[in-house]
Parts: sequence; structure tokens; C-alpha cells
Amino acid sequence: IVFLLLTGCGPTLSPTSITEVICPPVLFSSDHGRYIGADSQQISIDNLTFEAAINNAVFLEGCQLEDNNFSSNLSLLFIAKPLNISQEIINLPFYVAILSLNDDILDIQYYTTTGMFQKNIDTQEFEALEIRENVLISNKSQEEGGKIVVGFMLDEKRMEILN
Repeated sequence: IVFLLLTGCGPTLSPTSITEVICPPVLFSSDHGRYIGADSQQISIDNLTFEAAINNAVFLEGCQLEDNNFSSNLSLLFIAKPLNISQEIINLPFYVAILSLNDDILDIQYYTTTGMFQKNIDTQEFEALEIRENVLISNKSQEEGGKIVVGFMLDEKRMEILN
């Protein structure tokens, strides 16, 4: 009787189905692959403080479907180069888009990563900065043969300056 009371009142858990799948290719947006920072809200070519680029992306532990939902940890590498640093701490807003076979957007996830420029002890100049960011990609809509696109979130003025 005690056994029935202990098991009869708990929630029933259904088994989770996990399947390893081939990871989709990760592409960097040609239009949003670079980012520039400025020391004021009114960004111009004269007040740029740093430039950054997406350098690399790799799935850390492979890719899987868990109960038919795509899931994987994606590690991104950003490289930022100082131009005219006024603040050592920088923020890089970026997105990860999941595309279908026909390049339709299935999902977009938005992120921000932060880094801090360091000075070279000998020259007292700021050095290039590597920022690594791990993001969990999770989507119910990931279809086999789709792809992932990574890019920076750019406003019109940044787009104008970069082009």
C-alpha cells in the first residue's frame, strides 16, 4: 500500500527521444558580417572607436533532435580591432537566423556579447580583442538541409558607413 501511495501521486514522465543529426552549415552574413562602434549615438566616420568581424563558428557537441526539436550549442568567435578607443568595454549585438532549404527565415534569435580591450604593457596601445560567445540554438522548425546565418545587428547609419 505504501508503494502505491509513493508512485501514484507523482507525475508521469514520458521518455525523451534524442537523435544525433548532421549539423547545418553556418554562414556569416555578407551584409551584416562587420560591425563598427562609436563614442556617441550620432555615429560618423570621424568618431569610430572600433571595428569587429565574425571570425569563426563551430558546434561544440554536435547537433541533435530532442523530441523533434533541433538543439545545439554554437560557439562564435568575434575579433574586434581598436581604432580610437574612448571606452574599453564594447558591446556587439548579433543575431542567429535559422533558414529553410528555400532560404525562408524560420527563426531569428538576438544576442549581445561584451568584451574589454586591454593595453599592451610595453606600448600602452590597445590590442585586438577576441570574444568567444556560446549560444544555445533551439528550434522546433529546423529542417534537414537548412542553414544557420550569423550577423551583426546594424542600424542604417552603420550600414551606410560600412558600405
